[in-house]
Amino acid sequence: MFKRKESVPATIKVIIISDVVCPWCVIGYRRFMQAAEQFTAEVKFDVTWYPFQLNPQMSVQGVNRQEYLMSKYGMSKADVNSMKDNWTQLGAELGFEFDFFDEMKTLNTLDAHQLIAWAGEVNKQTEMSIALFDAYFANRQDVSNRKVLLNIVNELGLDTTEANQMLEEGRYISTIRTEQNGITNQGIDTVPAMIFNNRFLISGGQSVDKYKKTIERLISQ
Repeated sequence: MFKRKESVPATIKVIIISDVVCPWCVIGYRRFMQAAEQFTAEVKFDVTWYPFQLNPQMSVQGVNRQEYLMSKYGMSKADVNSMKDNWTQLGAELGFEFDFFDEMKTLNTLDAHQLIAWAGEVNKQTEMSIALFDAYFANRQDVSNRKVLLNIVNELGLDTTEANQMLEEGRYISTIRTEQNGITNQGIDTVPAMIFNNRFLISGGQSVDKYKKTIERLISQ
């Protein structure tokens, strides 16, 4: 008897450029995953996360998120509240709980990005990114605080001693800055930004259908 040859799923490489304090990055990733789940029999997705600090000069203490948005974008308090309500609704539709609160801060995310880079060494970038999104947006945690970050490392079953040493050394700071400079030099200034097979760029929190059509296009070629 001849054995039927098993089909091997194609692999689509996806670069995700994001910041862990970006609501649209959560929404964009969730929408991408909804689209990707429709192709599990045909495609494997090889996802790599790249850093984009929205506020690279942010102080260690951070600033009140609502006041920051009002100042940066010239928005009124009502405008910011409306935007938060929109994010909350979109998140709920995707199974994610945004828990915005009055004392919430916009934070410096350099150490968080170092953790994501470090987690890539053991193929845990996606798990780390999701854990950081959850910590900041759903669990009211300060993702610039190293104790919080090391708790996340521990929850993911990774080595907290190694992670702490890496943060103390600033092992990935140069890499993060070089990568972000390269990203901005390519004209990418909006996150999330997702690059599929180094060919198609999708910027912003686009629809599930947009991601689906891009995947279909790559499969058909």
